[in-house]
Amino acid sequence: MYKDFIYGADISSLLAVEELGGTFTSDSGEKQELFEILKSNGFNLARIRLFVDPKSNKGVSYGAGHNDLETALTLAKRAKDHDFKVLLNLHYSDFWADENHQTLPKAWAKLDFADLEYQVYAYTKEVVTTFKEENITLDYIQVGNEVNKGILWPHGKLFRRKKATQTEYDALAILLNAGIKAIREVTPNVKIMIHLGQGSNPEMYADFLHFMEPRLFKFDAIGLSYYPYIHRQITELQATLLFIKTYYPYERFIVETSYPFENGDETSIVNKDSFPPKRGFFAYTPLGQERVLETILDAAVEEQITGLCYFEPGWINVNGLTVATIEGIKYLKEKNIKAGSTLFNEALFSRSGRPNPALSVKNNMDAFKKSDN
Repeated sequence: MYKDFIYGADISSLLAVEELGGTFTSDSGEKQELFEILKSNGFNLARIRLFVDPKSNKGVSYGAGHNDLETALTLAKRAKDHDFKVLLNLHYSDFWADENHQTLPKAWAKLDFADLEYQVYAYTKEVVTTFKEENITLDYIQVGNEVNKGILWPHGKLFRRKKATQTEYDALAILLNAGIKAIREVTPNVKIMIHLGQGSNPEMYADFLHFMEPRLFKFDAIGLSYYPYIHRQITELQATLLFIKTYYPYERFIVETSYPFENGDETSIVNKDSFPPKRGFFAYTPLGQERVLETILDAAVEEQITGLCYFEPGWINVNGLTVATIEGIKYLKEKNIKAGSTLFNEALFSRSGRPNPALSVKNNMDAFKKSDN
């Protein structure tokens, strides 16, 4: 099982970390490139997010690594140089797209639905063609990020999950299919992923897939987000994975997960005050992070899924790296995120870039499995 297991890392902020002076060290204390450290700890896939135009009309970056096409290409080339698979994550937004935000790109804001459908197709085709022309082989492509409430709001929004109309499902399918069609025309062999949030909510997956799966063009994998400090217990995650396996033929991939190794500070999105550790999970300590990741990996292997991807293991504590700048917050119309907010306490490295115990969880589990044989 472990031989074929895909163990991924979302490294989308890496260029920003490096530009701001961040460095990483190996267990021996020597400075080393992030990809080399990850590879030595069993990682073999890089997940890279792509925003359409992540800056204001005045050219001010929205933050979070400024993940435009140039950044994505650079990261993908480096990943391939280290023999990593690459998962390209198309957000179809100028900034964060998730269950709470699916903001139209600025340049697409005045398009009617028919033109928006074509724009999704044309944009996707241009992006995938660019990767192909740069001789970068993509292994997976996400068509949207956490799309269980839709994309490109309001055009592709599911306004109420249990009471979404057939018209809403049809509209969402048209937009997602425009992306799928473009990908198939350029790179027919790449694996296409549909990514949903709330990985421990099997009822939501049942509803969404019941209505959407028959409407969608051929895809290959279903991605799940699972954040233990927000979502339900891990048994519910396993229930979702089992449901998908029972009723659908797709690869299953926990494509986002993380857990804090310390309480952080007032800049941390997740800390003991904003999201206290849930009952049944460990405290926000290096040991707690290690134990939680080990538990999630155990569940992934037990359910025989394709892989797991840790979200931003290299987002260390460097001045200037933020989840969103003031301009980014304005674009999202977000009231709950402060400018300067960070994710450093969820990384798999300490504030200064030294490995946390959780970084080597998979290697330790591999050794344990081999010792039993």
